[in-house]
Amino acid sequence: MNRPVHIPQSIQSTSDIPLLSWEPDGDREPGSVMVASGILGPRSWIVAGPQIATATERACLTIPLPLLPIDPASEDVIAQCAAATSSFVQEFDPRILVGHAFAGPLLLAMMADDAIRPPGVTGLVLINSMLPVKMRQVPKFAGAVKGAMPEVPQGVEDDQRARVELFLDTFVVRPDAISPDEREFLLDTPPNPPADADRIRELQKAVGAATTRLAFGKGISDLLKACPVPITILMGDSDPLVPTFLADNLSGRGAISGVTVEVLKDCGQFGHIDAASDLAHATADLVNG
Repeated sequence: MNRPVHIPQSIQSTSDIPLLSWEPDGDREPGSVMVASGILGPRSWIVAGPQIATATERACLTIPLPLLPIDPASEDVIAQCAAATSSFVQEFDPRILVGHAFAGPLLLAMMADDAIRPPGVTGLVLINSMLPVKMRQVPKFAGAVKGAMPEVPQGVEDDQRARVELFLDTFVVRPDAISPDEREFLLDTPPNPPADADRIRELQKAVGAATTRLAFGKGISDLLKACPVPITILMGDSDPLVPTFLADNLSGRGAISGVTVEVLKDCGQFGHIDAASDLAHATADLVNG
């Protein structure tokens, strides 16, 4: 397979934060889809971005969360991220928001807060994002994710190509889900300004730890219940960081009105690569209501 790369457009926000945007063919409906990037940054949407734009007939833009003006050492890093994301989102007035990994709880925190909730958003899609963990499940959860994050060898931390390759090899279940050209684009495109690399890594670790803490007890459950728009949650059946047994917490007596959970086959932590088509169709279903 050598599927051509759909090179995204580069645009700027009013705060000079760079975005990537994929435009659908033909006339575009009002209201875009915005995707909040996780560990690999905006360029990791090279597979799903054009598919979402085509399926929804709307522009698909990235929210580069690591570049938002947040203090990684802050005790309220999630609240800060939620507020900064809201300001950024409202500039583009999207209809649907898609969050991957730690971006999911941040979008939920933003939507649960009346003071910062963007008025035009009508639905959320969360893929490979943290779900509620019941206290009796903590040992099982800890065992499932132990060792899942790859150890970054010395010398690789600052080598963006080697670092991205390590994460792709660890978390992409279906090698054929990304074409050689798309993979090369992902490996060769700098994720963020090099000068910000240390701060970005600190912020990713801080947000990752904070969103994981939210999963224990009632944190994420409360955010899901407080969200006023429909939510589609997509999980990977081979995702080591968000094990599928957590889906049971949102079924039966634990079901939350307006929340739909789906487990995707042959899908790891990078569902926006492994299951880009499923993600695009789930997003289009929310767009079409």
